[in-house]
Amino acid sequence: MFWFPFAWLYLCEFAIESRGREALKLGTFWAVVCILIDLVGWILISHPWAMTFKEFYMDYQPWITLIYLVIFFSPIVMGKWKNTN
Repeated sequence: MFWFPFAWLYLCEFAIESRGREALKLGTFWAVVCILIDLVGWILISHPWAMTFKEFYMDYQPWITLIYLVIFFSPIVMGKWKNTN
């Protein structure tokens, strides 16, 4: 779970007023990048461990969705946490 410390390191550079906006942008960026990397690496590129779209995004529910949600919300959680300190 390295998303939380990296989010904290990134967000501590911003003023408290702008952390929420930056956290939302960072979480969106990280989630989109991870989804695209997974799509290319696990579905589009043919290799022995390649999967179909259905196998990766439907058969692995709820796990794949939970992973993407953690990636998306980790900067938002850290931005809120940093606002209280």
